[in-house]
Amino acid sequence: MKILSWNLKGTGSFHKHAAIKSTVRAIKPIIAGLIETKAENFESQDIVAFWGGNRVNWEVSPALNNVGGLLLMWDSNAITVENLLKTPRCAVYLLYAPIDQSDRTTFWNQLGSLMHNVNAPMLFMGDFNEVLTPEERKHATGLTSNMRKFAAWVQDLGLVDIKIQNKKFTWMRANSASRINRFQVTHDWLGAFQSLNAYCREKLLSDHLAIILDTEAEDSGPKPFRSLDC
Repeated sequence: MKILSWNLKGTGSFHKHAAIKSTVRAIKPIIAGLIETKAENFESQDIVAFWGGNRVNWEVSPALNNVGGLLLMWDSNAITVENLLKTPRCAVYLLYAPIDQSDRTTFWNQLGSLMHNVNAPMLFMGDFNEVLTPEERKHATGLTSNMRKFAAWVQDLGLVDIKIQNKKFTWMRANSASRINRFQVTHDWLGAFQSLNAYCREKLLSDHLAIILDTEAEDSGPKPFRSLDC
């Protein structure tokens, strides 16, 4: 199965709508998460157009004053959604981490608290707005305190960062670049699949690249997922 995560920096224009449609149809993901939608809601006909058919369910975390916003879509024939706190078999979290470091630290702590209430394989995907090492940021001169805090959070929660295979950076603007878009999983998620491969699409209408997680897991029946509204 394939899972898509993409920070589009807005979804309101005709060109963004067309880009979503073409990307989803090319990848055929079982789950697609759009970040920084800058939208309060979506009409059902827009979702069906994005997905390329009506076999889709979705959940929205609305933008506030045209800032932020998340849209999580999934194949309604393949995935059954259950309440996250009712012992799901798998959980997927679509993230847009705060830009401000103090807010981001609070965000990490809240996610950590939530994880302790979930006994299931977990996938975190989205825009983390931070890197783990200097190599993940162009022109970085050394390890910063913010990198250390992020790395400590990943280590404390026992998460595994899935390496992007075909690109060094996932965000690029002018002469700046970094790998702030990523997939991270718990160890039991690794054990649930035969392999996990992450890669990027080419740059399209956003300074963030669309990232895809591809797994060769055998299909043993529908697995429930639910998004986290951050």
